[in-house]
Amino acid sequence: MKELAHIFQVDRITIYHWFNHGESRRLAGLYDRAGKGRQPILQQEPREQIRQWIKLYPKNVNRVIALIQQEFAMQASQSTIKRI
Repeated sequence: MKELAHIFQVDRITIYHWFNHGESRRLAGLYDRAGKGRQPILQQEPREQIRQWIKLYPKNVNRVIALIQQEFAMQASQSTIKRI
């Protein structure tokens, strides 16, 4: 396990999980499954509305954040708005 962890540059616990998944689900257990990772905070519909607000207020990010809080009751940072 130590050698494998060194070769793949992962922790020993990761190797342990790989072996468990391989034993329980055979070869398919070694592949990443869909749906892993963090889900997006904003779904597609709010994103479209936010894009419209950004076009209306391109230099006023705080105004867009206030509209998001008012309309969707969600918190969004300036960096989130810039990514959208």
